[in-house]
This record gives sequence, C-alpha cells and structure tokens, in this order.
Amino acid sequence: LQPVTSIMKVLEIGVLVTVLAASVAGTFYIDASGRMEGETCPEKCVVAGHCCEGNVSACQRPSCQMGCTLAALLPSFEACNASCYKATSQCSYTAPDGTVFQQCAVCPERWLPPATGNPGWWPPGYQLPTCNSCGDTKDECTLGCQLGFNPGMQPQKPTLAPTPAARPEPPVPTTQALNFSWTLGDYAVLQQAPAAAVVYGFLGHVTGESAVVDVTMTPQSPFAEVGRSASTQATVNGSSWKAILPPTTASTTVSYTITATCKSGCSGVATIKDVVFGDVWYCAGQSNMALPVKYTYHRNASRDAISKGKYNNIRLQGLQGNMNVEQPWIRLSDALVPVTPTDDSPFFQFSSTCYYFGESLTDGLGDSAPPIGLIHTAWGGSMIEEWVTDDVAAGCELADHAPHNEELWDNAVRPYLDMTVRGWVWYQGENNCGTLHGNSATKSGYGCLMPALIALWRRAWSVVPGTTAKDAPFGLVTLSTGDSEGAPDIASFRWSQTGNYGVVPNPIMPATFLAHAYDLEDVWSGENGAGVKCNASTVNPEYPCDTPWYMGPGIHPRLKRPVGLRLALGAMATSYGAEGPVTGPTISGCTLSGRKMTVTFNATLLKTAKLAVQEYDHTDPDRSALSLFVNDSVWVSANIALVSSNAVSVDLSSLGSSGNVTAIRYAWGDPQNAVGGDVTCCRGLGDFCPIARCPIVATVDSPLAPMSVLPANPFIARIEGGKCVCPSPQICDA
Repeated sequence: LQPVTSIMKVLEIGVLVTVLAASVAGTFYIDASGRMEGETCPEKCVVAGHCCEGNVSACQRPSCQMGCTLAALLPSFEACNASCYKATSQCSYTAPDGTVFQQCAVCPERWLPPATGNPGWWPPGYQLPTCNSCGDTKDECTLGCQLGFNPGMQPQKPTLAPTPAARPEPPVPTTQALNFSWTLGDYAVLQQAPAAAVVYGFLGHVTGESAVVDVTMTPQSPFAEVGRSASTQATVNGSSWKAILPPTTASTTVSYTITATCKSGCSGVATIKDVVFGDVWYCAGQSNMALPVKYTYHRNASRDAISKGKYNNIRLQGLQGNMNVEQPWIRLSDALVPVTPTDDSPFFQFSSTCYYFGESLTDGLGDSAPPIGLIHTAWGGSMIEEWVTDDVAAGCELADHAPHNEELWDNAVRPYLDMTVRGWVWYQGENNCGTLHGNSATKSGYGCLMPALIALWRRAWSVVPGTTAKDAPFGLVTLSTGDSEGAPDIASFRWSQTGNYGVVPNPIMPATFLAHAYDLEDVWSGENGAGVKCNASTVNPEYPCDTPWYMGPGIHPRLKRPVGLRLALGAMATSYGAEGPVTGPTISGCTLSGRKMTVTFNATLLKTAKLAVQEYDHTDPDRSALSLFVNDSVWVSANIALVSSNAVSVDLSSLGSSGNVTAIRYAWGDPQNAVGGDVTCCRGLGDFCPIARCPIVATVDSPLAPMSVLPANPFIARIEGGKCVCPSPQICDA
C-alpha cells in the first residue's frame, strides 16, 4: 500500500480516490488495484461514502461514525448494534460514556474535493451520495460497529441501484397494411449526397410467404426533369423493411414522392410526398433544449421573417415530450398556423435551441443553404443515462442506474437509428450537475458519459456503410449561469461536458463543436432577480422584458438565439468547411515570475479570430472573471489586460509583496465562493445584463457570433514552478 498525502496525487491515481476522499483527517491508502482505503474507523466510514462527522447526524438516525464511537465503548458487535437500534428515531441519544449524539442536526454538505484540505477547489466536485444519514434506518451505524470490531475490514465503495435487465424491442405498430415509420412522412427531409438516405417502415400483416417490398422514388413537378427517379428492393427483417436510396443532390426546388409497394408476403402500398433532400440534424437533451420558441426573446422576429418567405428551406419534426407537442414533418411556413384557434402555432411549440440552430445555419450558408430538417426529441428533466444503453452507462463509474434508464434511448433514439443524419445537437446536464462530475481519464461520472454517448450514437447511426458518417459532427451546449439548479461547483461540470479537456474537439471527442452559455444568462435576471417588472426603464425592443418564461428565466434563459448562433458557427467550421474558429480562446499555459503573470492562449485554435479583452470596470476586479488563489487560503480577483496576440497579463499589484499565488481560474465561479459557485459577468450592472460580457474573448468576423465574439473556455490551474498545471487530462503547461 502507498500512503497518499497529496490530493493532487490522489486525483492522478483514480476515480475511487476522487469519490472517497473527504474532510476527515488522516492518511488514506491506495491498493494495487487503485482502490482507496482508510486506517481508522471514521476514515473507513468516509471511504464508504458516509460523510456525517463526529456526534452529529440527521433524520433521527445514527451515523456510521457514531457506530465507530459505540464500538470503542461497548464489549461486542452485538451490543454496539443494539445501541444503534436504540438510537434510531430519536433526536438525541446518550452513549454509555455520556456522549450525546445530536441526530436532528444538519450534516455539512460534502462536495469533493473537500472544502478543507489541499486543494478543496480542484475539480471535479460532486456531493457524497449518502450524506445526512437519511437514506437508511440503521445500516450506517451498523457498518460503523462492524468497522470498529474488525480493524482489517475495508468497506466497499458506495453502490447504486443494480443495472436493470435489457429492455425488449419497441412494439411494432399494429396496422394491417405496409407503412412508413412515423419518423418519416410527407414533407420529410432526407440526407443529401454523398450519403445515402434510408427509408423504412413496418410490413403490417404478414402472410406465410417471404415478404418482398419494392421502393420507388419519383421527382414531383414542376421541376421533375431535373430530379432523378430510382427504384430498389427493400431489405426485410422480421416485421420491418428498409431501403437504401441512391445518394441524391440537395435541392430547394425539387421534391419527391416515395412509394413502398408490397409485392408478396404482405399487403398494401404506402406513399410519402413532397420529400426533399438536404441536411438532417437531430436535437436532444433536456429542458433547455426542449424550451419552446414561445419562451424566447427572438420569437416574434423569427416569426415575421418566416411569414415573409425567409427560412423556407427548414422543415420540422418532433416527438411529443413533457414540454412539446408531437410534430409530424411540417414545412416551416405551415408551422406558423395554429392547429386550433386556441393553440400556439407548431412553430412556437418547437424546440427553440434546435430551431435557432437551423435558422442560424441557414444564414451562415447563405444562398448555398440546402433544405434543413430539424428533429427534436428532448425531454425536460432527463439525465444523460436515459439517452444511452445500460451497458454504456455501466462503463462509467458511479453513473446513475435508475429503473427508467434507457427509456429515452428506446423511445427517442432507436426509432431514428435507420435515418441518415448530418449530425446531432445536444443541450443537457441540469439534472446531472448535482451528481458525480467525474473525469474521462478515470472513466467516471459525466466526464465519461458525455464522450461515451457521442461514441455510442455514432456507432449506432453508422452501422450501414455509406449512410451516417462514422465521424458525423456533434454539437453541445454548456450550461448557462442559472442552469445549475443550485449545484455549487458548476464550472467543474462544464469542464466535464468537454470530457475534462477544457475544449472541444479533443482526442476523445473528435469532430465536435460547442456553444458556451455561461455568458448568456437571461438579460433580465440581473441583481434584482428574475422577477424584473416591466416599466419605462426596462424597455428594450430586442429583449422585451414581458416575454413569457417557463419556470423562471434563471433556469431557462430566454436567450436561445445566441446559443443557436454559436452552434451554427461551430457546425460551419466542423462540417461545412468554413475557415473560422470552432472555439473561443483556450489556455495553453501561464508564467509567473516575481510579480509578473501572463496567461497564453492556443494560437492555432484561434484560427482567423483575434484574442481580445473586452472593456469592464477595473475598479471592481470581480468583473474580470479571473481570480488567484493566494497563500493557499483565499481566492482574490485580479484585473487583466491584453499584452499580445495570444496573451493576457494579470495584475498582481493588489496582492502586496507577501501574496503567494498558487492557482488561477477564469470563468470558474464566484470569486467569493471557495468551491467555485457560478460565474456571472454582470455584477454591478443592475437589472439588465448585456450578453457576452465576460472579458476574455475571441473577436470573430461572422454574423453568427453574438456581439462578434466567442467567450474563452473556462479554466483552472495550479501554479507549479512558475507555470500552470491544469487538472488531467487537460494540458496547459506551455
């Protein structure tokens, strides 16, 4: 066994150490398999994930460490366990030596790395799973007794519910006749060449003989002469059929009728009309992806543009969710018409992030924009584990294994796997940021799950060669300020959204692009809170403060068009050959020499963009979003200034001659919060918070960049030997 005296070393060794290290004093050990062990009984309680300390617990239940106390006082395990029973369901219990257990108290929150120790601010942070003694009746205390009377015993790591059994195949439609899948239909968009599009469906009633299905594709007038006709025989597998169409060039003027005819073994003819070829993008996630257009500032401007004939290349399709209605394929102009006079239009009920991505992509591509099909499947409140298979989730330490996992994989992903797509857009994490943030390097938590989802989707969609590309582009959105639902170390979670590299694309997330939203908090969620009242002083035509919100503009910012713009900018560079950057400034290193500190940024990733520091009030250094860890005790904000095309200087004058800088962080959180909290660049600005105001940015010559800037990737680093050292696997020691 190797003693571990440095949390930095602990983080390098493995996930279990990250999971189990806590604020109990003592020495922990790592065995040959990378498992953490403790020496004393209280330390072992922490190893088991029980973080109530000393003689304080909650929920009228004795804690594991109380069991340790009893074990030291009583002659046998049986007597110790009996005392655990006696202590249960009481607010106060007196141990045999007169020690009083306070069992209606509040255990301190334990976010790891611990709030005490060295360093407590190092990512990833998350809450111990069984803190507060509220999850059982006696098991914690009994475990303490066992540990006390068995000095050689080492507890198991915290366990979650067992992985559920594999789910059955989705039910087959009961219709008697041959049909197309409900994921297709009139007005559908199919993926353009060079990929081959696929159409598919179910056989209906099958007779005894082998089913044979022919599929034909015929261009519709008035431009039939420039289209292409094709016919093919579908592949039949059980009760379903699938036909691969020849690669077809995109066109906004040529549409097709596709007909499937049962020749034998089944019955019926199925037809879908006004089908076009273009680019298909699949959008998924939770409530900020699902948030309908109705709850966004730009809704009326987009509606008016559509009514004048703009964006007529876009078509929509979506699943019914807990925030959106079911939407069969529909042309955008038709989506402006309410289904009934009392309904919002289908357009207003569609995913705002997904739509604004398509709108912005159309703007970016200009006259060359093909038909764009947007598919929306998000479900508010969902967790990432619901969007992957259970075996994939099981490959990430401490992933959630709830019984409902894999349901969205079954119901929202699998039905589309036969469809050829250009790529995917993902906005999710609010319901995961209070769990293990984890690290891809240790195959733990969200840092493992995010790249695992991308890899799974790419594998599943590209099974048939020539359809969806094996490296098809994948876009994601980091959580905005306010999206965290109270999680105290949201910057650590944003870092895990990148697979812990601090930037995308990266070695485990190739061909990905990202839209940061940490500087896109709702403009009317200022210092006076989300409930800003509209009056003469709050009139802003671009951001009407009376725009309705959903559950509050803090958790669901109404600024979704800037998110769509940034996603489109990333897609243009990743998938459409644009020359601009995929990301904002990314730290490459820093130097600290005497009282001079400089942070450098990756010039290669900037491409055609230019590093800049936006103006802010230097009398309030908190507005810089950059802070320094001084004398290993406190975070202190510092002013910054641009000093070269890829470097920023940090002003250390406020630290005095005795201030020793041991770490640096940017856009990592509230400088007054030891574990990070959340960042805001609107401090001191009152009710209205202009978008994209965090200082370090890349200026971009593109209308797709809100305010013509891309924000820097947040970072945190220790200072060792005068240089930055980022948490692994991110490297920033240049």
